[in-house]
Amino acid sequence: MKLWGGRFRKETDSLVNDFNASIHFDARLYQEDIQGSMAHARMLSDCGIISRDDLEAGATYLSLMEGNLETLRERMTAYGP
Repeated sequence: MKLWGGRFRKETDSLVNDFNASIHFDARLYQEDIQGSMAHARMLSDCGIISRDDLEAGATYLSLMEGNLETLRERMTAYGP
């Protein structure tokens, strides 16, 4: 079942289905993905490719995103698998 099933007249494009096929893995790996993004951003900053301000802004955003995803995961877990 799709959350958006019945809301659109056209069939879902196969590219959308392909993109969403890994969502169950993404949901399990989001913390590692965020940690990897932060490590990459620190490297870019250390190399002078992005500024410290950009690094700090990105770190703030990633931290907020991680918190939001954790809250969403907890809410989804409360409703069962």
